[in-house]
Amino acid sequence: MEKYDVIIVGAGISGSVSAYILSKHMNVLVLEKKKLPRYKTCGGGITNKTLKFLRKIGIDIKNDLIENYIDRIRVKILGSEKVIEYNEPLGILTYRDVFDYYLLKKSNADILDETKVLDVNVSKDKICVKTSRGRFISDYLIGCDGATSVVKRKFFEVEKEMGVAAQLETNKMFNEIYIDFDIVKNGYAWIFPKRKGSTIGVGYIRGEEKEPIRSVLKKFLKNINVSYKEEDIKIHPLPYFIGRKNVVYKNVVCICGDAANLIDPLLGEGTFNAALSAYLASEAILKGNLGLYEKMYLDSIYKHMKRAYLISKIFYSKKEFSKYILMRTSFFEEFLKCICNEIECYSKGYFMNILKLIPLYVISKIYRFSK
Repeated sequence: MEKYDVIIVGAGISGSVSAYILSKHMNVLVLEKKKLPRYKTCGGGITNKTLKFLRKIGIDIKNDLIENYIDRIRVKILGSEKVIEYNEPLGILTYRDVFDYYLLKKSNADILDETKVLDVNVSKDKICVKTSRGRFISDYLIGCDGATSVVKRKFFEVEKEMGVAAQLETNKMFNEIYIDFDIVKNGYAWIFPKRKGSTIGVGYIRGEEKEPIRSVLKKFLKNINVSYKEEDIKIHPLPYFIGRKNVVYKNVVCICGDAANLIDPLLGEGTFNAALSAYLASEAILKGNLGLYEKMYLDSIYKHMKRAYLISKIFYSKKEFSKYILMRTSFFEEFLKCICNEIECYSKGYFMNILKLIPLYVISKIYRFSK
């Protein structure tokens, strides 16, 4: 059995960032069950704060990975539409298979794709990972294997509440990003235009919808006149943050990114938390104390996601109020800009500003009723 300092399961953003950081100092193995580069059900939006973070740790994104920029967005809510334009892009659009693989190749780790993890056992602080290509031993194990994480199922409590997304890649071109909050109750449909086509999808942020996600996407595709083959529609769970403190490490094992349910419950974005959680876990391992990961996680990701969860509950349950914010104030534009650019986007100040808009909304409703 080959021995490694760290074994990482999963080669997405969190797995790739962990491999990049740790392989500079340690002997690292990355296990990926699919053939690389692998398809990822994701619109492909990468925010500025994620790009800044990657640059901070030493990874610059090449121009040929960029399919488009996030600078013009058409938003629909309760039948009303608004176009939001930014002088400076909020981020980029890409394809996650090539993006994630680019990050992975930046590392010095050993990589085994088409390798399924069958079982994991821990004894005397040593980890034995049984795979479809043999057994491997390590001192640490990082689960970056997404919503259906094998590592999480083995060592951690699995959240029952989860969203779901359906997505289609098409060669039909669109000239702007489109977000439709009307298509589902707790989520939205999206069109992300790329260089030679578009990524179109629908996602439930919370699993409270009655209609199957595939049917909802097909209805949306009909509305925008996009043809498709049934087999081209991809379905994937969305492990969003559900507002509770979740355990992210046990002894010498930890989980990051989607495996740790770190998808933003407001907008469904998960790339930044994937990268940040991987960085925090890697720093803790390099210091020889994985317990530091949980402390850093609680001080950063958890604190902001808890506020994001509260805001998401207001936004999706009070659509009339959300429409008022979107259509009649500039708050949403500024808030979206902050979400895409700043780590502290879900600060207490922004949350309080949302609450301050409630009296103005009530006054506007009374005024319209009196007319």
